[in-house]
Amino acid sequence: MAFSLIDSGEDDERGQRRDTVSVSVSITVSATMSVSANSVHQVTGSPVTPAELTAVTTTAPTPHTPPPALAPAPAPAPAATTSAATGPYVVMTLDRGLLPHSLEFSVDWPHRVPAKDVGSALYEAYRTALTTHTAHASDELGRRRHRRRPARHSPDHRLTLRDQTIMLLETTTWNKYCRLQDELLSDGQYLMNGAATQYGRAVVAVSGNRDAIHAIEVAPTWPGCADPYALETELMWCADRIRALRPKFAAQHDWSAHTDDELLELQQRHRRKLIELSAR
Repeated sequence: MAFSLIDSGEDDERGQRRDTVSVSVSITVSATMSVSANSVHQVTGSPVTPAELTAVTTTAPTPHTPPPALAPAPAPAPAATTSAATGPYVVMTLDRGLLPHSLEFSVDWPHRVPAKDVGSALYEAYRTALTTHTAHASDELGRRRHRRRPARHSPDHRLTLRDQTIMLLETTTWNKYCRLQDELLSDGQYLMNGAATQYGRAVVAVSGNRDAIHAIEVAPTWPGCADPYALETELMWCADRIRALRPKFAAQHDWSAHTDDELLELQQRHRRKLIELSAR
């Protein structure tokens, strides 16, 4: 608060001095007010008295409490990356010779499998079908063991151990026995090209041996990569050619009265007999 006194007195006409005093008052008020969230203020229209104007009530400031630290938001899980060729976009079934018998493609095959992955997708479908087929064959073999009934032979039938034994039993000379045995033990390696060509080269190629297919290759520049019907046609054509390469085995006599173990014993006796005859 500051006071200022100014004397501006002057003489009147009769020489008497007349004093004039001006008083200047400057007031500076600094107040810190804290309003709690629960305070209620009410404003009325009643006049304010001078005493109320001069009375200033202040309260001690409420200590500032910083907000609790926020826990960092968990980082979003990375999006799963899936190869375009993964998934059951094609299902393959096999015949008893472990060659493709039929294929079933999903309706979104052209959009799901890039051309560069068509060959690997077909081979993956073959591997899945092979696993399923092998599991079923093992179960069937367990049920048929020691039955006095041979496995029936068919063009789509892979030669069983029983069939091989019967074929060897029906040979008449030691030379024929050896040639047949070599043929049975051969793995039958092959590389079969499809019928369709592009730029003078086959667009589909299948390689493997008598046990299984080892690779399926499809040219990624071939428009048929997006055509399930064209793919199935080519793969079935290759499978038919591979079947034609396999030797045709057929029993000439009825061996149904013998179990597998009995046939193996007969085959060993027959082998010794042929060796003795060849030595004469």
